[in-house]
Amino acid sequence: MKMNWLTSSFISLVCISVMAFLITFLTRRGVALSFTFFAFGVVFTTVYGIQTFILEKPQLNVNAGIIAVLIFIALLSAVGNYLMFLASAAAPNAGLPIAIVGMQSGIVALLAFIFLRDKMSPIQLAGLILSIVAIFLISLGGSQNRASNPSSKLEKNTSIESVF
Repeated sequence: MKMNWLTSSFISLVCISVMAFLITFLTRRGVALSFTFFAFGVVFTTVYGIQTFILEKPQLNVNAGIIAVLIFIALLSAVGNYLMFLASAAAPNAGLPIAIVGMQSGIVALLAFIFLRDKMSPIQLAGLILSIVAIFLISLGGSQNRASNPSSKLEKNTSIESVF
């Protein structure tokens, strides 16, 4: 059974939200962010290696230009994810930096509209404008770090912390 794009999007939303929370949780517990991403890399390489070379066996028409773009994508992902989770670990609320970075969907929609000639209705454009306003409102809450906000630190005996 093939899922439609909307169902896939909501499942992805839940998975990535829980992932982001757990990465922030581990980072605040002292697990090195670089180690977390290394572990991701091992899992991603294994899963997608099996999918690419064993299950699907696609015809790979790769040239130097495609390899350069893939390397650039990987660098953007590494820098963007590292900084997002570093900000999330330091922010007074872990969701604030992730909400700001979540504006990526609006940027992707605008880039697709401009460069890929994708369509955008006036309602969708209004939604993008509202999301920009929402990000501005989120950022009005202040920019203090967790270190200067003791009330935002995890308690030693919280239930999720006792699991780890």
